[in-house]
Amino acid sequence: MATKDSREQVTILANGSAASRTEGDKRKVITVPAENPRALYTGPLVVLTSRMSASASEIVAGALKDYHRAVIVGSDHTFGKGSVQELTLLPQDLGGMKVTTGLYFLPGGKSTQKMGVEANVRLPIWFILEDIGETELDYPLPVQAITSFRGVPGNATPLWKPLEQPMLAELAARSKARVAKNAKFAEIIKSNKEAAGKKGVIRLLDLRKDIEKEIGGKKKETPAELKKKARDQYDPFVKESVNVLLDMVTLGSSLRISNRIQ
Repeated sequence: MATKDSREQVTILANGSAASRTEGDKRKVITVPAENPRALYTGPLVVLTSRMSASASEIVAGALKDYHRAVIVGSDHTFGKGSVQELTLLPQDLGGMKVTTGLYFLPGGKSTQKMGVEANVRLPIWFILEDIGETELDYPLPVQAITSFRGVPGNATPLWKPLEQPMLAELAARSKARVAKNAKFAEIIKSNKEAAGKKGVIRLLDLRKDIEKEIGGKKKETPAELKKKARDQYDPFVKESVNVLLDMVTLGSSLRISNRIQ
């Protein structure tokens, strides 16, 4: 990960054994100790994201994607918050004020600002989330980029097998085929089309009918019922991300067997 402040100073966090150093006037590398290789998980990895994935979560997802370490599964892209804030206390105990001081950058050099992190395997999203993101806010900072720092000396050599594009394409194709046959995803897509047809206009009468149809004369839902309802809403996304992970395992096994035969 890296940050760039208002003075154009770029600070890079590297993982490895090389000493921290300054490269020119505008580029500083801070090295943190490498982890114990025996404590690291190097197997198949999937990260489930959505339009609500913002700031630290999308920075982690973006770093894993840039290093070809994990498959990003979810909506088209994450929230797109790439700005750095600092809390400044106001005098006379009047509270505090958050001040934007810079931007975060991913190892490939791109910032998550406005653009977010695109998913390798895309899943349908609810229409209500279409307007969620940094681009929908007032006066968002523009997109920026810096020189890639994936090859910065001091970054530890990857202990995992980097994901390759043919594998990602196959995972996306398999997921798309499953989603097309999934009843819950079909319901989400249908609801999205209906909402799009209304152009975002919500009619109170239609909303009341939908609520009455959903509750069917039942009493007010208990906290436990509401919690289960929320789990059920996310259930198809979680299950599909697990299916993608299983595909990674089976495809990886097939490739290893094929290489042995050759």
